[in-house]
Amino acid sequence: MKVSPNQIKEGMIFASDVFDINYRLLIPQGETVQPHHIRILKIWGVQEVDILGAEESLPDKTSGISQDTIEEARETVGQIFRFVDINHPAIKEICRLSIRYRSKEGHFRHLIKRQGDPVEARRFNSQIPMKIRANNLKLPETPLIISELREMIDNPYASASDIARVVNKSTSLSALLLRIVNSAFYNFPEKIDSISWAVTLIGTKEIVNLAFGISVMEVFTDIPKEIIDVQSFIRHSLFCGILSRILGANKNLVHTEQLFVAGLLHDIGRLVIYKYYPKESMALLALADQQGRPLYRIEKEMGGIRHTHVGYYLMKKWHLPHELVDNIFHHHCPSQGINPLKPGIIHMADIITTGLGIGNSGERFVPSFDKVAWDTLCVSPGLFDTAVKQALHQLKFLGIFNQG
Repeated sequence: MKVSPNQIKEGMIFASDVFDINYRLLIPQGETVQPHHIRILKIWGVQEVDILGAEESLPDKTSGISQDTIEEARETVGQIFRFVDINHPAIKEICRLSIRYRSKEGHFRHLIKRQGDPVEARRFNSQIPMKIRANNLKLPETPLIISELREMIDNPYASASDIARVVNKSTSLSALLLRIVNSAFYNFPEKIDSISWAVTLIGTKEIVNLAFGISVMEVFTDIPKEIIDVQSFIRHSLFCGILSRILGANKNLVHTEQLFVAGLLHDIGRLVIYKYYPKESMALLALADQQGRPLYRIEKEMGGIRHTHVGYYLMKKWHLPHELVDNIFHHHCPSQGINPLKPGIIHMADIITTGLGIGNSGERFVPSFDKVAWDTLCVSPGLFDTAVKQALHQLKFLGIFNQG
C-alpha cells in the first residue's frame, strides 16, 4: 500500500525501491524502516512510498468512534458516490477519506428535501438557451475594480504600486488579500503589511488573480438563505480552491494561485442562477431531491444548459482570463478542455470536497468522474490524504468571507 512519509513508522518494510526525481535509488526494496530513512524521504521530497502490509500497520484513524457512526458515514458516502465507479482506485481512496472525515465530524445524510415547483424549472431551462443566443441572459455588471485590475494585468508597465493603488480603493478587498497573504496559505516568515509588498513577493498576475476571485464572490453574498446558505457555499468553494492549489503544487505547476481562483469560482454559474432566478433555482433543487439524482444532470435534462455554461457567459462578459474561464467551464469534463491537466485538478478537488461534505454548493452527489482526465494527472491516490490534511489546516486560517 502506498502511504505518505508522515504515516510510516520504524519497523515497517519498504515493499518496493524508492527513487528520487532523477530515478536515483534512495532506499532498496525489503529494507526495514529506520529513522535515517524517514529523514532521507523528507530531504528528497518523496511524496509517497510503498509499504508492506501498511493497511494493517497504520493506526486506525477512526479509533474511538462507534461502529454505528462509521456505518452511518459509510452509507452516506455510498449514496453520494453512487453515480460514479466506486471501484476506481482514485474514487475508492476518496470514499475512504470521506468515511473517515464524516465519521469524525458527524456529516451524515440527514437532509431536508428542498421545496419548489418543477414547472418553474422547466420554464427556466427552456428560456435560458434562447436568452443566451439573444445575448439577453441576466448577468451582473462587471465590478469596476475588476475592470481596473484587468487593465493593470494587460499593462506591461504596471508596477506593484499601481496595482496596490487599485486594490486599496476597496478596503475590504485589500484587507482580505492581506489576510490570505499572512495566513498558512503562504506561510511567510514575517508579516506582510502592504499590498505593494505582497505584489512584489507573490507576483502581479498572482495577486490580480486572487483579487478577481475575491471580488467575484463578493457580488453574490446577498442570496436568500432559503435558496442556498452562501457561507456554506463559499466554504465549499474555498476548500475546493485550496485543495486545487495544493494538488497543483504536487504537480510542480507554477502560478498555483490561478488554480485556487478556478477552484474558488468553479460553481460561479450556480450563484448567478441562485441570485437572479430564485424561484427557478428552488425548483431545480427540489426536482433533484425528488428524483434523487445529481443537480448537474437535472440541469442538462431540463433544457440542455448547465451552470457551467451560465458561468462561462458571466466570465466572458467580465473578460476574465481565458485560461481561467476554460479551467472553470470544463471542471466537470476536463478531458474536453484545451489542456485537461488544470481543469482535471479542479475536477478532483471538487469531487473530494463533495465527498468530505465540506460546505454545500447545492449539489448532493458526485455527478461525474472523468477517467481520461485522471489518467492525464498521473498522480497516485495516496497523495490525497496528505493534501486533504494540508487543505483543512489552511482552511482554518482562510475564513476570508466569514469575517468583517
